[in-house]
Amino acid sequence: IGKLRREFDNPAKDSLSAVDWNATISWAPLVYSTFTFQTGVQSQQSYLFDVQLLQNRFALIDWTHKYSNYLSSRVVYSHVNSEFIGSSRVDKLDTWAIEGNYLVNQRWLATAGTSYSRRDSNQINRDYGDTSVYLGVRYAR
Repeated sequence: IGKLRREFDNPAKDSLSAVDWNATISWAPLVYSTFTFQTGVQSQQSYLFDVQLLQNRFALIDWTHKYSNYLSSRVVYSHVNSEFIGSSRVDKLDTWAIEGNYLVNQRWLATAGTSYSRRDSNQINRDYGDTSVYLGVRYAR
């Protein structure tokens, strides 16, 4: 839990305050399979001139499953509702992702995955759909 307070030097702009919070619950019905549920509110500085603050309400569901000591998968769904304070704009972002990991040895991890994001906005020309596919390796010292 946290609180944000922002006061502007310009007297024409109102001061802002917001409360941020985050809650996470994990459930492992099996030792090798874990579900994580997360929700909260997170404020961030605006990147737009006429918007004072972005307030993001989010929810996430994550399922991680280990098939062996070397092979695991992860499936994630997240939803973010972004309110642009000082504007009438509201964006809704839904993301689905799936990932596979293979531990080659103690230092090298091979990973592959894909995700799809869809943003719906009440502003014209702000909607989009985006698909990402990735392959990678991770090295741990």
